[in-house]
Amino acid sequence: MLVVTAILVVASVALADSFRGSPLANPPPSATKSGQPSASATAPQVRYTGEVTIVTDAKDLDRVPPAKAGKENGGDFEYNAWNGNIFPDGDSSLALWSGKTQPSYFDCTNRAAAASMTSLHLKVGDTVCALTGEGRTVRMKATKHCDGYCAIFETVVWELP
Repeated sequence: MLVVTAILVVASVALADSFRGSPLANPPPSATKSGQPSASATAPQVRYTGEVTIVTDAKDLDRVPPAKAGKENGGDFEYNAWNGNIFPDGDSSLALWSGKTQPSYFDCTNRAAAASMTSLHLKVGDTVCALTGEGRTVRMKATKHCDGYCAIFETVVWELP
């Protein structure tokens, strides 16, 4: 009986060693089945938080603080004075958030990647999830319209993951 037990222990150790380092032994903790991050996933640090005014010139949200920039110089979003829409420039994307609470980093990242629009007509109180041209996640809540030439947002820009 002692010999059989010893053989089983040796076989178990050998089997465990063969799995060590394999994908089955160490599954990635990145996401759950629902597509939401696991409890161990953490959002990147906030890069910038504050008020941002977007006018007819592009605004680069990758800069700290966000600054006016042309499309060719990293501009991410513009405001169209003719129709009151905000639209992305270059590789940027944006999507309207429809949830009842303010979206998290993960909520905004997923929403902007999955439901990007070419332009959005916003009302005060609407929240936009966006990705900048450099890939940063952004949450912008419309707080004011400036007589048809700009939109003002309470903005959070996260660092790159």
